[in-house]
Amino acid sequence: MTPREPSARSDESVMTAVRDGQVAQLGILFDRYQGRIFSFFFGLTGDRGLSDDLLQDVFLRILKYRATFTDSSRFKTWIYRIARNAGNDHFGRHRTHVYMDDDALESLLGATCPTDVERNERTEHLHRAIARLPIELREALVLARFENMKHAEIAQVVGCTPGTVKGRVFRAIKTLQKVYFRTMGERTRWTVHK
Repeated sequence: MTPREPSARSDESVMTAVRDGQVAQLGILFDRYQGRIFSFFFGLTGDRGLSDDLLQDVFLRILKYRATFTDSSRFKTWIYRIARNAGNDHFGRHRTHVYMDDDALESLLGATCPTDVERNERTEHLHRAIARLPIELREALVLARFENMKHAEIAQVVGCTPGTVKGRVFRAIKTLQKVYFRTMGERTRWTVHK
């Protein structure tokens, strides 16, 4: 088997091989996770170039910290913790403005717009509202709504309880609702689930 071949091996067994010195096996994990981690960063930053840079940083950190991966670790949780740390390091140095694509914003909003002009106006207002969220609320929202992670998984990534994650997602949506509808002068019912 070549290092970049698709494999039926679990993420954990591949990462164990990387940890134990078979670093070429990291290509398998890169192929499996590059889209997810890019999407996570894009949801936080709205910047494709920055998201790609942060994605590369995550995989460099995996190589650097590969010895910290334990046999009892779940790879998905471990890589998202590394991604979160890379993001926190970046956000600690820079203020990042968020721009999500129109489809993601519309799915978050849960509404359709009858005209392109109205859709563009709603999208711009929602971009501004998301950018105002504190990073811990934005992060919980992105992981729950865009990465489709369960509250228990997010809790392992961010180091809190599932109840705290649920509260953060709820507060993020309520904050977005308040800011968005105040600026748009509308009232539409949003639902919170998970």
